[in-house]
Amino acid sequence: VFVYGVKWPGNAGSAGLSRGDILLKVDNDEVGTIDEVRAVHERLVAGVEDKHRAVLSVMRRGLVRQIVLDYRRDYSKE
Repeated sequence: VFVYGVKWPGNAGSAGLSRGDILLKVDNDEVGTIDEVRAVHERLVAGVEDKHRAVLSVMRRGLVRQIVLDYRRDYSKE
């Protein structure tokens, strides 16, 4: 899934996700469509009390990188 943009300030931008990254996996779940990303996102947000971090595997400039995303922080309330 191609990352077209990242909100700033925001959890993804703070974690290091950048425009142009290609999202490959979220917590070892392969994501190939935006619907798969939404499904993983809903599952993670529903379990935020138990686990508030996810590891994203992204391809950037031909290299696979891992980004730790902490999605507990709510920037809209700041």
